[in-house]
Amino acid sequence: MLLRKLFVGLFIVLLIIVTGCSNNISTVNEDQFIIVQKNIGKEYESNFEEIRKITDGKQVHKVKEILKELKWEYAKRDTLQPADYQFVFQPKDPKIKAEAILYKIWITPGRDRLVIGQGENRYAFKLTNEQSAILFEIITGDKLSMDAKTLVIEKNDGKDHYQNSKTITDKESIKYVSTILENAPWEDASVSMTHPPDFKINNLYEIWIGPQKNSLEVVIKGKNKYAKLSEKDSKTLFKIITGKTLGES
Repeated sequence: MLLRKLFVGLFIVLLIIVTGCSNNISTVNEDQFIIVQKNIGKEYESNFEEIRKITDGKQVHKVKEILKELKWEYAKRDTLQPADYQFVFQPKDPKIKAEAILYKIWITPGRDRLVIGQGENRYAFKLTNEQSAILFEIITGDKLSMDAKTLVIEKNDGKDHYQNSKTITDKESIKYVSTILENAPWEDASVSMTHPPDFKINNLYEIWIGPQKNSLEVVIKGKNKYAKLSEKDSKTLFKIITGKTLGES
């Protein structure tokens, strides 16, 4: 009986110690803010400047929650272009010394999802659209472009001037456009076209009709990103942004 009481007493003491430690860890983790930097370099340059600090406890907690949900992979990405954003967690109490882990953010070509880097060689490549949208809005204060409710299509008038030719607000159409651009065979390449783009989407994606009139070529403005779409995707995208059939005069 005495042995049993002694065991119960030791268990309670251990429980109190563990709970106390857990509370201390929780306090340290929650009592943090986030420093966010944006890459303002051109093309493949890496030049970051601080754009904001996130001190709201709920937002900091949500970012941590999303990061814990992600599936992290070890990978070597020597050719990966500089991140679009980066951020670190910092304790509000300057007396607390902790090694800051750098998180990097890349916006995918479709501009509807993110890729996250943690430290030197850990990456999360498969964020959902919802995770990407929430994380991006908290970190930057803005919305992902393809999270916008409107796509503005501009057409080259033949004199290298652009006029708004169509405004797309249909969610299904925006989703199709986003999916096509996300899954396009993007290449890290700087290309020189013979003439200005035939169309622009949200003044971000520049689109050319291929020489054979059966495919589209796309460049992301301001980045060395080029893709030649398949005939199927070209026809679908062209139909959405123009209402016409690709190849017809």
